Amino acid sequence: MPEEHNASGQTDQPTEIPKKDEPHHEAEKRVKQEYTKTSQANDSGCMPKLDFSTFVMSLSSTVLVHLGEIPDIQTGMATPNIPLAKQTIDILTMLQEKTQGNLTGEETRLIRDLLFELRVKFIQRNP
Repeated sequence: MPEEHNASGQTDQPTEIPKKDEPHHEAEKRVKQEYTKTSQANDSGCMPKLDFSTFVMSLSSTVLVHLGEIPDIQTGMATPNIPLAKQTIDILTMLQEKTQGNLTGEETRLIRDLLFELRVKFIQRNP
């Protein structure tokens, strides 16, 4: 059977599905290693480094899109979706609660301040 190549010209070799008798932790370790290898090979360097602050900023941008504050990058239109805005604010709130005591001072201030601003915008949008 000829080798298949993906859009990057790399050989497509699907990950083996864990065997029934393979311990879960071994399968998880193997898949994690393969993911790391594959993701590094596909990293074009155009994405910013992912850390907690970048993640929180990404979620806050999503809230702004759902509030209709900024246009969706795919459609170019500002189309509010208030339930999704609320859900994403709630996700940020959950992250704030679950990470309490584990963040740097800068990360703590960032999520606190972003949540304040997003909640104010949400309230203004829904008088």
